[in-house]
Amino acid sequence: MNDMISLTADNLDCFVRRIDALGGPGHPAARAMLDRAHYQPATSPDTSLDPFGPQWLQQQLDLHREISGRGLDQAANEQVDIDIDRHVAAPNAYDHWFPKPFSDHLTRLLSVLRLADPRRGSILLDMGCGWGLSSEFMAQAGLQVVAMDINPQFVALVNRRAARLGLPITAHIGEFDHWGPAHPVDQVLFYECLHHALRPWEVLRRFATTLNKDPGCHILMAGEPVQAHWWPHWGLRLDGESLYVMRKHGWFESGFSLDFIRRCLALAGLEPIVENVLDPTLGQVLAGRWRALHGMAWLQALAESEGITADGTGGLTLTADATMRFGALPRELALVMHLHNPGPGPLNLQISANHMQEHVLLPGPNVVTIAGIQGGARLVMELRKRSLATRLFGGGGSAECRLEGFDFPPC
Repeated sequence: MNDMISLTADNLDCFVRRIDALGGPGHPAARAMLDRAHYQPATSPDTSLDPFGPQWLQQQLDLHREISGRGLDQAANEQVDIDIDRHVAAPNAYDHWFPKPFSDHLTRLLSVLRLADPRRGSILLDMGCGWGLSSEFMAQAGLQVVAMDINPQFVALVNRRAARLGLPITAHIGEFDHWGPAHPVDQVLFYECLHHALRPWEVLRRFATTLNKDPGCHILMAGEPVQAHWWPHWGLRLDGESLYVMRKHGWFESGFSLDFIRRCLALAGLEPIVENVLDPTLGQVLAGRWRALHGMAWLQALAESEGITADGTGGLTLTADATMRFGALPRELALVMHLHNPGPGPLNLQISANHMQEHVLLPGPNVVTIAGIQGGARLVMELRKRSLATRLFGGGGSAECRLEGFDFPPC
């Protein structure tokens, strides 16, 4: 640790000047210095707080003020000036001096394309498109691209390059919390941008509603900082480059653990998918797939379960005594279980949550709704064969039932 550069809020301005003097964060000499940075915050967020709650967000905003030296104003701080004419004429939108960073971007985007496997001509919404490299890549693959960014200069760059290259891209000015596409889309891509959102779970939930209702439709993420190095759920990153851009530009640079972002996707009503990028040093590709009914991957993102197992045919087996223990949630959930009683007789299902519920499952399909599920809730389900003796004296033989899946109506 002797070669580390110790930083506090008092010497961050000097740190920024030194990085700029070395050629900026893209230069190898500056990169070596950024990699040695170690920040000692005066603000110490309480990691026991609810990660979805207002107190945790406020403590992260306090830490951002300490690092950036200003209040958060994304509409103003994201307005970075660029040389539009130069980048319109460049071989690629970034106009990198060094080819390797360009290849890293393409490797991540290629992994996204392979995971989604979209149909030619399908519509992709590129959120926070920035310079437009991701939009151009997807358009060259045969997709119709609708792009959005908060910076009008980026939007102008993307539209002008699309016109020069003859690509089907239309870019718009907007931001995560209010803008939306005029029509449903097949894919929504967050490339290196979701970490600017103050409440990523709400952003994902909102844009999940813009997806066409088709199993091939996804929310896609790549180039996002998935890690739990500083915080167990989510929070500002304290690496050298994040410190640099927060101090210089005032950007909000968060990161999230894998478990947390999987939970956010599940809360948006999507099945979480995680795959490694083709080059493992470049992180992971994450996706939320639209499904009419959710299975084990969705449940595992929200709750620890026992007595519920995948049956190998796309459904789940619910055994006589099953439990679900939910983690942190931003709001109450309503869970709808689609069950199939293999018959021939009825089954008795008791569910203990906030109060005891009893359901009779007739042979064939059944639908059971459990309302009012809160963070930390533990659901206990007892499934028994139902007979006259069971009704009179309790008990009953143990049973199994096929759980076709969960219908989760995101509110």
